[in-house]
Amino acid sequence: MSMRSDSIRQQFSERIISSRHGRTARRLSRSLAAACLGISCLGLSVATAWAEPRKVILDDDGFALAQWMVIKAPDVQVLGVTTVTGDAWAKEATAMALRGVEIAGRPDLPVYTGASFPLVNTEAQTERWETLYGKLVWKGVWMKHWVEPTLQKLPPYHGRCGA
Repeated sequence: MSMRSDSIRQQFSERIISSRHGRTARRLSRSLAAACLGISCLGLSVATAWAEPRKVILDDDGFALAQWMVIKAPDVQVLGVTTVTGDAWAKEATAMALRGVEIAGRPDLPVYTGASFPLVNTEAQTERWETLYGKLVWKGVWMKHWVEPTLQKLPPYHGRCGA
C-alpha cells in the first residue's frame, strides 16, 4: 500500500509541477508577446517620428565639412544658413557659406549674413584681457599676429585701428 501511495503522490506532485510550469510558461509567453507588441508599437512610433526630416538652420562663422554633411544628410531638411563674425569676418564667412552651398549642390538654400562684429567682446576688451591674464593663442577676428612661433601665414586683419 505504501508503494502505491508513494507512486500516486509522485504522479500527483509531477502533475502539479508540470501544471505550475505550464502556467508559468503560458504567463511567460503572454508576457513576451505583450513585450514584443509594445516594442513593435514603439518601433512604429519612432519610425513614424523619424520619417519626417529634421528641420535645421545652420548658424556658424564659416562653412566646412560638418555643414556639408548636414546639407547632404537624407534625414535633415536645411532651411538656410546664417553666418556671423567669429574666426573670420561675417562677409568672408558668408562668401565661404555661399561657395560651400554651391559645391554641395544646393544653391537653392538661402544664406544670410549676421553680425559683423562679435556681440560679446570688442577688440579693446580682448586686449585688456590679455593685459591682465596673458596672451591669447587665438583671438578669432581680432588676431593681428601669432602669439606662438608658427609656420602659418598671418591671417588677414580687418579690424579698425584705435578701436
